[in-house]
Amino acid sequence: MQCLELAIPPLPQLITVGGGVWSPGTQHFKRCFDVYDLIYVRSGEFFMTEADQVYELGEHELLLLQPGLVHFGHRPVETASEIYWCHFVHPRPPRAMEDDQIAWSGLLQRASDADLLPGEQFMYLPKRAVVEPRLLVPVMDEMIALHRSLTLGSALRLQVVAGEMFARLQEVVRGTAKTRAFEISEQVVGYLQAHLGEPFRAEAMEQALLFHFDYLARCLKQHTGLSPVQYLHRLQVDRAKTLLHHSDLPLQEIGEQVGLPNVNYFIRLFRRQVGMPPGAYRQLRHERA
Repeated sequence: MQCLELAIPPLPQLITVGGGVWSPGTQHFKRCFDVYDLIYVRSGEFFMTEADQVYELGEHELLLLQPGLVHFGHRPVETASEIYWCHFVHPRPPRAMEDDQIAWSGLLQRASDADLLPGEQFMYLPKRAVVEPRLLVPVMDEMIALHRSLTLGSALRLQVVAGEMFARLQEVVRGTAKTRAFEISEQVVGYLQAHLGEPFRAEAMEQALLFHFDYLARCLKQHTGLSPVQYLHRLQVDRAKTLLHHSDLPLQEIGEQVGLPNVNYFIRLFRRQVGMPPGAYRQLRHERA
């Protein structure tokens, strides 16, 4: 499935939303504007061309039109069609990609109370997808009701419900990626998180997950870009950063708590991943506190 990657924060902001029945012969007009236009066909059909790409949508299909691209209905609907739509904006350009390129289990840098800005994250929306009405129609109906009687008190709720719609659409993208390999990679991640403080043993992971280590490693690599040991090291360093910032434990004890009892190796690994030794990281965090 093709999808659009949006860097967050900020989250997309809803502009307007609506819906209705298009009578036979109705056709979308031509335009180009700097907003996203999400179209959902609850019943019937819909015909749209965007930047020379022709789309013919059927029942329960969704299409996300991108800002800055010319779009128009290349033919009218021939049957009565119930269409939902909403417009929203996002300040950063999207990146088109396939759903199997998304590293859902990839680790993100967690911010601490010393950080002044949130770390970069990403959200994913389908470019075109079949979406069950039970997932989308209730939230869009609530959005329409809020928008029709918009008040100062309901404006925030409208944006929150729009956020729920985006979350549900991302789950549509994620659901298509749940192959066997993805499920195995999730099991590997869970195992590594549960055994963070223990020395890594490939045989132990094999016995726990009941697959050969090479297969487990391939699945994890496919969906995170990391080997099991690399992923574990990221978890260990992330945990060590938390302990350095929120405790006065000596480096030896921190290393032992995160499964790296050799303090020299712990320091080398930390420096390689963070760009500074753990002592300097602790001092920097305390200075910023």
